Amino acid sequence: MDTIHILRDIYGISPQKIVGISHWTFDIQDIIGRYGSDIFTKLAGYGVVGQTLLWDSLTLGVPTIPKIVPLGIDYSEFEGQIPERLLTVGCASSFSAKNKFGVEIKRGDLAKDCADRSGLKFKPAGFWTGGNTPIHEMPKYYQSVDAVLICSLTEAGGPMPATEAAASGRLVISTPVGVFPLRAYEGIGIVAPIDSDKYVEFTTEILRYYAENPKEFMEKCAKGKEAAKKFDWKFTVDSWIELFESAWH
Repeated sequence: MDTIHILRDIYGISPQKIVGISHWTFDIQDIIGRYGSDIFTKLAGYGVVGQTLLWDSLTLGVPTIPKIVPLGIDYSEFEGQIPERLLTVGCASSFSAKNKFGVEIKRGDLAKDCADRSGLKFKPAGFWTGGNTPIHEMPKYYQSVDAVLICSLTEAGGPMPATEAAASGRLVISTPVGVFPLRAYEGIGIVAPIDSDKYVEFTTEILRYYAENPKEFMEKCAKGKEAAKKFDWKFTVDSWIELFESAWH
């Protein structure tokens, strides 16, 4: 969605020839701010990567109901051996980021706090580079930790690190953002409270339990790894194909 203005205003491509897919609420807000909500009725197709974005789109007054096109992963790229013990905690998304209102939405410091209180090592993504780990290095990163914590206040179609880490055989604990509550129900990981204090208290207790119970830890990781298989792109790409095919009919 964030390139529609480039296609329309710079290259002169009419909205009727554009399929817009939103990955973030601010994509939708930006388009409405530039052209008004009616432009969505002119697009050849309109999709969003998660249920949360569908609700946001309707709340923002977009008259067109978008098609949900869920994000997938390359399972074979991330698949890894399950660790035998919980020793190192990771934080795979950006450690810190603020929205346009100045609100911290990633809260990586909570992950570090949980690891410290649990007596475990903490290794955020970016360990090798001093910043965010490049996407092609993420499979290697997941193999270097035993659990992945996600502390975000908001997500759209993700959080993608949750599914990737589960495919790698890692314990996943995340706030109830994006599609994670549903994926946790399907076995990907554990839902933690979104309140910062409650998140730390809950997650620290979970980490301590699995650190002290290796057998249960491995069983939980194995369950998440198996559940992640159904989110391979080969099972999710059909909805994307349907969106593009419907745009030309």
